[in-house]
Amino acid sequence: MTFTGFEGVSPQFVGMAQRQEYQKRLYESTDRLHHKASGGDRSADTRYYGDGDGQQPREVAREMIPALEASGNTSSSPWVLHGAYKEFAEGGEENGFQHLVNGLIREDRVFHMEKEALWISAYNRLRTLERARHDPWLAAGPDCLKRGAPSRLAEKGWGVVRPDIDLTIRFWVLRGKIEGTFDGNVVSQSEYYVRCLEVVEWGRELWKDVPASMRGDVFDEFFIRGLRNLYLQSILQYHDLDRQGTKLAGKLAAEAIILLKSLETDPAPGDNADPGFKLSFYDYSFFYSDLAKGGSSAGEYYLQAAEAYPVDDEHRYYYLNSALQHLYHRTGVTARRALDILARFRESVKESKKIWNQHPARMRPDTDQSIGIMMQNGNELRAAVSFGGCPLDTKMAK
Repeated sequence: MTFTGFEGVSPQFVGMAQRQEYQKRLYESTDRLHHKASGGDRSADTRYYGDGDGQQPREVAREMIPALEASGNTSSSPWVLHGAYKEFAEGGEENGFQHLVNGLIREDRVFHMEKEALWISAYNRLRTLERARHDPWLAAGPDCLKRGAPSRLAEKGWGVVRPDIDLTIRFWVLRGKIEGTFDGNVVSQSEYYVRCLEVVEWGRELWKDVPASMRGDVFDEFFIRGLRNLYLQSILQYHDLDRQGTKLAGKLAAEAIILLKSLETDPAPGDNADPGFKLSFYDYSFFYSDLAKGGSSAGEYYLQAAEAYPVDDEHRYYYLNSALQHLYHRTGVTARRALDILARFRESVKESKKIWNQHPARMRPDTDQSIGIMMQNGNELRAAVSFGGCPLDTKMAK
């Protein structure tokens, strides 16, 4: 049996000095960036949001929060999506880059443009405004920043250097996301994330004795962990079709060891913490840390990735499919294990549709076709097992 379900189809993949920054009520202020750019026209960009019919995932998530609170369900994707979107939504003129990037490092799927050309225009104006106020190293690389920041600090102090570094890091994050999402340049996206990690890790060590409030949010543990999560997701995306999986395994394991050390020294928040915050910066991160101790194949890594996400998150069924593809093409997989993965895939597709049905990746015609193929594969395999044509211990491989 050939598993061809989602091959080549990926969903769009599409700190903080104080945790309460993540809990602000920022939903309404999303209009500030879009409204100023469009003169009040907020029609959806059909390139990314279909024909605009139906609720977007962020809207469904917002409506589901009261019921989740009432039931005590803290392991559901609306928590992450709602919290991240509230942060992303504050991408207006004042502290725009800070809020846009805060949302992205919580959950990068909140990234969207109501009208692409107008959004880019507003984004460019925001960048120009910030460059007029400060002197970030936007066009330079990490080496240039690391050479210039200490001398600028000695001359002008933290009041100048802190926003210069902060804007540089946040611009690189946003630039990487734009190139990865709209230009399809996942390599460039990863390179921008690597730039950010290089600088924040360098600065955190160099200024480890400087109070966090003075050196800035980008050196905070939560911010760095969010950056590393973005980078690791970009690795998974970049190596999605690498059937040998050697580069994937090596890079993931190296980064996962760093993440594991971070989690070991930073206890998770208590039961009263924002569930979305905990999912973003602890539960999801534990998946990556497990890679440091995990299996040897890309398929095993993808299975671990799937387990990190709630059953109603589209990432879960995407990673389950990727796991099955890699296992089938590389190490082989028994019928018994394939049926188990396919059953979990089917359950996740069903549950995630309630939230993610209007997500751009789900609205692509080839996505429904691919899901259908995977479902058909599962039905055929179950039938073969039921009628005795395929013993459960049969190993299938390409």
